[in-house]
Amino acid sequence: MEKIFEFEPYLGKKESPESLDQIEKDLLQFREEIKDPNTLFSYEEVESLRSRLFDNGNFFKSNKERLFLMSDFLEELESLVIHEIINREYIEELTGYIEHRSMKRSSKRGGLPFIVLEIGAGNGRLAHFMQKQLTQNNESVRYLATDKSFSASPYGNVEILEASQALEKYHPDLVICSWMPLYTDLSPLFRKTESVQEYLLIGPEELMGTADTWGKSADKAYEEMLLEKGKDSKSSKFVERIEELKREGTKLENDGFELEFLESLGVYQVNRTDLTMPSQDYVSRTASFKRIHSQEKSL
Repeated sequence: MEKIFEFEPYLGKKESPESLDQIEKDLLQFREEIKDPNTLFSYEEVESLRSRLFDNGNFFKSNKERLFLMSDFLEELESLVIHEIINREYIEELTGYIEHRSMKRSSKRGGLPFIVLEIGAGNGRLAHFMQKQLTQNNESVRYLATDKSFSASPYGNVEILEASQALEKYHPDLVICSWMPLYTDLSPLFRKTESVQEYLLIGPEELMGTADTWGKSADKAYEEMLLEKGKDSKSSKFVERIEELKREGTKLENDGFELEFLESLGVYQVNRTDLTMPSQDYVSRTASFKRIHSQEKSL
């Protein structure tokens, strides 16, 4: 069976009186509008489409061709490098958060702008709307976008730089990384950059980075066991390794950073799997990693 038919659990849900042709029409319109670099949906618009597609099974039950329509939609989002379905409310909340953080650092910046550096910015969509919003609200904040290889940004706002080069060039106060690649951990680079007081990771925890990224001893022990082709998570070796890692402390702790999930942003997050593969249940969140200063550690 092809992967697209993983939507089957949704087929038996209560029927809706809404026209299926209208849902399909609205989906096709959404697909066209999201290609427009200047289109920014509201959270309500995105969530309304998601619920109409998946909260009743009719859209898929009536016509299997619609399953392939959703598969095409997923491929299209991937080709456009759209992981998060950015919406107005999320942009507003993230702008407010950054402005608040910049004010806390203003006395230490000596009149210099607060630098926000997005690494792995892809097509520059998030950066475009953030730069636009921040320009309207606060000229003391600079938002910069870099990516190591992406060169087809419709916004022309993404500088081609490796993460280490970008950090060295701009000395940011705050780093943003949306959908860090799975099994790739850029966070040690962020933490060792002295200017960086905080970094934000945007996306589903299960699809980004490694166990070290999230400071998870048990996950790291399991990753090590998988590499050794030992998959018994109840073995004494596994338990001993977890305890050893706890004593050593995670890289996150040892580097002096602490993790907090920003719920005020998370409530407005929708990712591409929410609109194409809801059975996978990959929930996007915004994770803040803040540097703990020596005086804070002693409290």
